[in-house]
Amino acid sequence: MEQPPDLDPESLLEQVRQANTATVSKRRLEQREERKKRHAKQRAKRERRLRSPLRMKVSLRIGSQELHFLCLQLRAYLTAGFPISEAWRRCAESTNHPLLRPTCRRIHVDLAEGKPLREALERHRGKLPPFFTEMLVAGDHAGALEESLGNLQRHYAWLFHIRGDIIRSVAYLLIVLLLGKVVFALQGYFLQGIFEAQERGQTAGLPDEPVRTLAAHFATQFIPVIIAVIAAYALALVMAQTKRARFALDVITLSLPLIGGIIREAVTINFCRCYVMLQSAGLMPSNTYRSAAASMGNMALTKRLLQWAHFVDHGEPVAEALRRAKILPRDTLAMLEIGDMAASEVPLTKIAEFSSITLQAKIRAMTRLFSASAPILIAVLFFLPSLISPHGFPTYDAVIGLVLFAIFML
Repeated sequence: MEQPPDLDPESLLEQVRQANTATVSKRRLEQREERKKRHAKQRAKRERRLRSPLRMKVSLRIGSQELHFLCLQLRAYLTAGFPISEAWRRCAESTNHPLLRPTCRRIHVDLAEGKPLREALERHRGKLPPFFTEMLVAGDHAGALEESLGNLQRHYAWLFHIRGDIIRSVAYLLIVLLLGKVVFALQGYFLQGIFEAQERGQTAGLPDEPVRTLAAHFATQFIPVIIAVIAAYALALVMAQTKRARFALDVITLSLPLIGGIIREAVTINFCRCYVMLQSAGLMPSNTYRSAAASMGNMALTKRLLQWAHFVDHGEPVAEALRRAKILPRDTLAMLEIGDMAASEVPLTKIAEFSSITLQAKIRAMTRLFSASAPILIAVLFFLPSLISPHGFPTYDAVIGLVLFAIFML
């Protein structure tokens, strides 16, 4: 019987080392595959959650906070040296917003296929604001996309603070209204107890079935609130997706006493900022006029400005067309004429900065005054009449619906 050959200890150690290395490599590959499968399951679960109809319906639009972070990320990626298409892809991976994520992915695909930035953004005009689109296109034409993103970032941070002040005051009004409904329910509950006690020959007491009676009174008061929530949400959804409805809403808001003036000032700020960026890009005056008009954010005012665009097409000054449209204030028109004569964008930039500061101060003062006077107005207009009337005051529920609609639209 043959004896196995004697092996060198070093060769034995080498074989053991190779076996251990192969085992470790195999184990690492298995762990890597398991990690990939686990990440794929998590990604698929997240995608199903993002594509759920309920979540898609809840997010009516891309808000100013999401646009602020989008501009911040895009500017950071461009500063780091990434191509614009890669920057959009990375922004899509870093957001969970159900509307912003597929929008960024589609823009990345269009830019990777070689399409220009304007064409890639034009497909998403219903999702992205016109001001955002026009400012990015103007920055791309001027070769100052990072500067344009910085201006957009500051603009949406400013807009986020303003909307926050408005929503806080409107939410405070909603809380006061709902507390009024609680008072109405308790009022009906105790009055019913007094009436039943008088029938029994007593002066006061609780109803015969206290819990059921209290639940019935709360249901009577808050079922209209549930209907108002559903109606306000459906109306806001229709307004966000229909151009005719948005146009009608813009016309109505412009005719309101205080809100109309605030909207005109905000539109002036948008026009000045976009006009400065487009003018620095070296575009033709007619293209600058049309693009700045499209960036205003109000369909009614944009339509009125575009009605005078043929004057600019025939060589008339932009300030003359704006004066005939009667939208922008006189000081803005004067600064526009000074900037055109001096071939400088500084006057319009300064007036946009000053207008943004004054507008923010006005909105904060109005919201504080509104928050202080809201309980008094509710008590005088709705609470006292509902105490007198045995059937309540039906416009109270309508006011709750209007407040909820304003919150959904904001």
